[in-house]
Amino acid sequence: DPFTAFLLGFAMAVSNARMRENENGTLLGKIEINIQPKARRPLIIGVIAIALGLSAMPVLSALSDGYYAAAGGPINEGSELLALKGKMLDRAEALNPFDARIPFAIANIDSVTGRKDKTIRNYKRAAALNPVKGEHMQNLGLAYYETGDKETAGKYMKLGLQHDPTSAWMRKNYALWLFSTGEKKAAMAEMQMAIILDPVNTR
Repeated sequence: DPFTAFLLGFAMAVSNARMRENENGTLLGKIEINIQPKARRPLIIGVIAIALGLSAMPVLSALSDGYYAAAGGPINEGSELLALKGKMLDRAEALNPFDARIPFAIANIDSVTGRKDKTIRNYKRAAALNPVKGEHMQNLGLAYYETGDKETAGKYMKLGLQHDPTSAWMRKNYALWLFSTGEKKAAMAEMQMAIILDPVNTR
């Protein structure tokens, strides 16, 4: 945050300032940096480019949020609407490639349309951008299950719960996974924990 950096720098300068006129203006040591004349212009251009890039990031992020919002809504719609959502999400990702929500939303569309390889690839990207979100991990596990890779699927289902152990929803998903693999005792224990975490939804 540039504003926070400015405040910290200002506080440092003020705290080290001398109050008497016959003394040096600051207690901070002086460091001389000698830059060759030939290197000054490229350095200035580089600093300006970085400053412009940093100042443009909030604008790009806001535009990306707009496209992401436009692609919202249920994903069980017709193919034409899903294609339109996909285009909106592609534009959102081009503007902000570091937002984990976008590849996750793209993967959801890929899953509905049966593109298994793309589903896994996009869920992986979402998990890489936000590796502590359990939902990303568990959806990746379900995507692997659809390909028949039950071992990898189980690993990601469990990993999702480990990242979000207080989520009743994660517990429920993992319990259903354990039921599907025949591990009824472990599944019942997870379901009991889910009920404890969210007793309102006991039914």
